[in-house]
Amino acid sequence: MPQEPTGKKLTAINTKVLEALRFFWRQYFEAPTLRDVTEHCGISSISVVDYSFKKLLRLGYVAKTRSGRYIPIEIKLLIENDVLEKPVFQRRTMRGKNE
Repeated sequence: MPQEPTGKKLTAINTKVLEALRFFWRQYFEAPTLRDVTEHCGISSISVVDYSFKKLLRLGYVAKTRSGRYIPIEIKLLIENDVLEKPVFQRRTMRGKNE
C-alpha cells in the first residue's frame, strides 16, 4: 500500500482511486472523469471518489488540471519537464466516444 509523506498508509479506497487514475493514464493517456473512476472501482458514490481525490491532492499524489480533472503527480512532472506533451482533454460520453 502506498505511504503518504508522513509515513501513514493510504486507505483502501484512496489506493483504489489512485490505481484507477494510473490505469486510465496507462490505458487511454487521459484523465478519467469522477464517474469513470467510480465505475472502475465499483464505488457506489461519486462523492466518495471526489473526497478521495481531494485527499490525494492534499497529500501530493495527484495534481488538478485547469479543466478540473485529476492527474497522477508523476504525469504532471513529466509534462512540466517537457518529457510528455500536454494532452488535450475531450469530453467523453459514458460509452467512451468523444463528443
